[in-house]
Amino acid sequence: MNTVIRISNLTKTYRVYRQRRLLAAQPIHLLTRHVEGELLYALQDVSFEVGKGEIFGIIGHNGSGKSTLLKILSGITRSDSGSIEIQGRVTSLLELGVGFEQELTGRENIYLYGSLIGLPREMIEEKEQSIIKFSGIEKFIDMPVQSYSSGMLIRLAFATAVHTEPDILLLDEVMGVGDSEFQHRCFQAIQSAVERGVTVLIVSHGLSFIGSFCSRVMCLHQGHVAAIGTAEQVVHIYTDSISSREKICEISRDDLHIQFLPAGFHIEKSGRILTLARGLSVNLRKWESDFMSSEAAWTVVDLKEDAVHLRLRWGHWNLEVSWYIRIENNRTINWTIKTGRDLYRDVDDIGIEAMVSESYKTYILPEEFRDFPRTINRGFNMEYLLSQLQPRRFLGVTGSTDPKPSLVLDFSKCPMTGSSMVITGGNMMPGHILQRMFPAESGQDTLEMQVKLFDQDDLIQFWRMHQKAFTVESGGLVIKLQNDSLTLDEQNTPLTREPGIHVRINNDMYSFPCEWEVLQANCDLQLRATSLQLPLALVWTFCSLENGIRWTLELEFLERLTIDDIRICIPVFSERGIIPDIGIPLVWDARDQMLTATPSFSEMSDFRTPGKFLAGSGIITSGGLGNE
Repeated sequence: MNTVIRISNLTKTYRVYRQRRLLAAQPIHLLTRHVEGELLYALQDVSFEVGKGEIFGIIGHNGSGKSTLLKILSGITRSDSGSIEIQGRVTSLLELGVGFEQELTGRENIYLYGSLIGLPREMIEEKEQSIIKFSGIEKFIDMPVQSYSSGMLIRLAFATAVHTEPDILLLDEVMGVGDSEFQHRCFQAIQSAVERGVTVLIVSHGLSFIGSFCSRVMCLHQGHVAAIGTAEQVVHIYTDSISSREKICEISRDDLHIQFLPAGFHIEKSGRILTLARGLSVNLRKWESDFMSSEAAWTVVDLKEDAVHLRLRWGHWNLEVSWYIRIENNRTINWTIKTGRDLYRDVDDIGIEAMVSESYKTYILPEEFRDFPRTINRGFNMEYLLSQLQPRRFLGVTGSTDPKPSLVLDFSKCPMTGSSMVITGGNMMPGHILQRMFPAESGQDTLEMQVKLFDQDDLIQFWRMHQKAFTVESGGLVIKLQNDSLTLDEQNTPLTREPGIHVRINNDMYSFPCEWEVLQANCDLQLRATSLQLPLALVWTFCSLENGIRWTLELEFLERLTIDDIRICIPVFSERGIIPDIGIPLVWDARDQMLTATPSFSEMSDFRTPGKFLAGSGIITSGGLGNE
């Protein structure tokens, strides 16, 4: 490592006087007093090294010495003892407005700042327009900075600092200021600087940012170095120290331990923590604003050894949810969220999310296992890995590089509405996120889910059983419910494409999206798909035969519905030359590339009485088809 900063046994002390004397007595006291007061160590025997082109993070509780350290490195204050070796020119951005003269304009302050750090005027003139453009405050650049907002001030300060071509850049809690667009540019500017060999030291309380943006991290505690190492190692140590101070409660059973913090709850299995940062949490979305678990007031209503009832309340908005969490066994956690129907009138969506360790290399979907990208995106933007966001019955992660069990969020008892997301990377997040959003229009006041932990064999068994539960097979033909779509395959070749077999009414209204339910019947599979757009439900019944699969479709009208036309639609891969016959006459729709069939009762234009009507039935056979 080409070391550009070497700190050895750095110590800084202050004296703290506990008593304040009367102002009139101060002159006499200053002449006669002995040295009094308590000696406070802001830093004590701090030693570390930073290499060229490294992003080095510094974290710790308030008062741990982080800002004092950067002030010493930038030359604002001096240490009492220890040695400091710095190679290169240092530019610092430590506090909002520091180094700016309030009476001067923004443009004048650019020149003042540049001269203070030793830049020749010619170089400042060369950089002036780039600084102003980056800051985005062109209209206000010739106004006194005392009239600037905090956001405008930090924009100008950061733009000036990064454009002065420093060798070492010191940043103290400035990355959280400004809007997301400006933060994006800041991150890009830092990355570009690092690529040029600039060394960056960042002090921040934003663990997600530190954990994913910094190559190494140092944790300070009461002026001492508590830990130095990789970002994941040190952030873990720091969050453990926070947990001991901010823990709400905990439950456990055997080797499964759950700890509740103000942001969410964390799962520990056999001494290994599976979750990061927010852990498992709830996110309420209202008017495009997010209300996180970390912003709620938590109340423990009832606590047992292996179960807890918690109430989360967002007081300003009068929002409230209850959590019921019970450890069923050492591999299953039951999590019930009760919202009350009033909440659905106040919010747009309810989100359930789990933030898990970056050590997991594969994510699990009902349809397949997929690997996370090998190179995690370290830029500003997080990477959304699913192109199809439809609701999924479960999401999970597996393949940890250390021996962590696989983790699965099982939503089988929840409505099949909303969306599913898997997110990774980005400097705003240290690991991966599994997320399921439930729209308010579903009206569901209770969400029941399970968090399941598996070894590899049990995980494969769970995945295969889930696949089988919504599948009917016969003679190479397979009917299955997959990704909220009803599909038909033959000899492992998909015959149907998205959005799967569905019903179209009046040419522009569809039976999807819908909420799927598995019914109990004397058959292999019976499914009820309730449309979220129309007062309509489809009831599909499938039975396997020796020579194929018998199917029946009933349309259930839940209220009066005026119609002109009803079609059963089967989107197919026509280029494969395989056209299924569902047992009733089919018509090819060239525009939409699908087969359509007309139910026998379609001449009725108005279903005045809610009821169930037989739309059709037949037998699908491999290589040949027959009507009933």
